[in-house]
Amino acid sequence: MNNFREKANFIWSIADLLRCHYKQADYGKVILPFTVLRRLDMVLEPTKKQVLVAYQKHKAKKPEVLEPILNGIAKVKFHNHSKFDFNELAKDHNNIAANLRNYINGFSISAREIIDYFSFEDQIKKLDEYDLLYLVIKHFAEAKERFEVTDPMEMAYIFEEGLYCKIFDNEDFGYQRITVERPKRKDKGEIEKDKKGEPVPDADLRDFENVSLKENVEKYFMREVLPHLPDAWIDHSKTKIGYEINFTKYFYKYKPLRNLEEIRKDILALEEETDGILKTIINYKLLNGSPNKY
Repeated sequence: MNNFREKANFIWSIADLLRCHYKQADYGKVILPFTVLRRLDMVLEPTKKQVLVAYQKHKAKKPEVLEPILNGIAKVKFHNHSKFDFNELAKDHNNIAANLRNYINGFSISAREIIDYFSFEDQIKKLDEYDLLYLVIKHFAEAKERFEVTDPMEMAYIFEEGLYCKIFDNEDFGYQRITVERPKRKDKGEIEKDKKGEPVPDADLRDFENVSLKENVEKYFMREVLPHLPDAWIDHSKTKIGYEINFTKYFYKYKPLRNLEEIRKDILALEEETDGILKTIINYKLLNGSPNKY
């Protein structure tokens, strides 16, 4: 993971282009999807020409047939059959928005689903309106060597070090791990105490809670713990600070389930298709007769 921080700092420098038109908290809406796109572009570059040739040959086929063919030629589980890549996009300032959309639509379904999670179309419109879209793409196109990453963890560190911790406050990802103690009790239920008269903690009942750095620990404890465990207390000497990035919390976008009417239509369509196949088979047998080996 040599120089991963240098690469992360470069990606963050893209934010300098956004300052006048984006809030700092929104930089990631541009930087993160472009970083993903550029990395995908680099992965596909060695086989891009072969994929384009194969696409012209097989493009009339159904997606479920075409995609495995092109993925196989790309030698990964996705592909892009658009004539554009970042280098080609950077050659045409006047049609940059249309060309970028063409490029994105050229990705296979699985890759496009990842891109769709970023609501990227909104950013394309905004960047194009402010005449920033070409500048951002040009910067990423010229940064080829920055995306020649062989270790997957290095790209993860680039995201974490170069993006998340600057887009959000550090405290957004921090927590205090508090130790919740409960008293040890004697046979008759009486609380056991030490020489100082303090309750002796029962190790078997010890529990832990992660409390956001942005929340007051005592208020959390009174609200979440004491109503259920009135004899509990916090051993502050054991409190530890930790950090983690909750990808689900910050980047997951809920996709509602399909309604029953849509599902019903699909089932009926499948039944009609199946019924048609069965009728064809039956008619064929009636006309030609079933083979009799006996």
